[in-house]
This record gives sequence, structure tokens and C-alpha cells, in this order.
Amino acid sequence: IEINNFFSNEVKGGFDKLERLYALLLIELQKGRVIEIYIKGYTSQLASGTYNVNLSKRRIVSVKNYLDRVGVGTLKAYINSNQLKIIDVPFGEAQSKEKVKMDRRSSIYSVEASRERRVEIIEVK
Repeated sequence: IEINNFFSNEVKGGFDKLERLYALLLIELQKGRVIEIYIKGYTSQLASGTYNVNLSKRRIVSVKNYLDRVGVGTLKAYINSNQLKIIDVPFGEAQSKEKVKMDRRSSIYSVEASRERRVEIIEVK
């Protein structure tokens, strides 16, 4: 039940927020504004620091790919012209919670571990 609630509420809720952000971005970009989005990627501590930084970069790329393709690519021209800049902030495991770090099973299968495997839009300028 806990994992189902996590996906139904938190994961879907995050995606819904991303869709709302897309709509707002499009409005502001059409007005001629230059926008910078800072996206932070997280991981747990199951692998090495280098691997985790690269993994967090791949997670950020998934958001970039969404923004590049959403609405049949309506943001693509803004991204290509640098009117919409997406800045990576790969974080790796540096902010993982201690509880998740220590217990290997929990580090893979728990809701807490799932929360560590995420991306966040931390700032929009």
C-alpha cells in the first residue's frame, strides 16, 4: 500500500507539476523571456561516487528529454536558441539519508530509497 501510494501521489504529483511548469514556460518564452532552469539529480549510496554523479546526470537528462519533446517539441526551438537554458546540478549520493545508506535492502526496495532516486527543479530564473 505504501509503495502504491508513493507512485500514485508523489510520482504522479511530481509529473503533474512538471506538466504545469511546461505550460507556464511556454507562456513566458512566447513573451520573449530568457529562462534558466536548474535541475538537481540525486542517487543513493549503493555505487561509487563517480557512478552516482553520472547516474544523477542521466536522471537530469530524462527531464531535459521530456522538455525537448513535450507538446510535439514546442520548447525545442527555445532550447536550441538558448532562450531556455537547462543547467545540470548533478548531486550523486551526497544528500542521501543515513537510514537509506546503511541498509542495503532498504536502499533498493523501500519508499525512502525511491525518494532518493529523483530529480528536482531547484530554481527557475
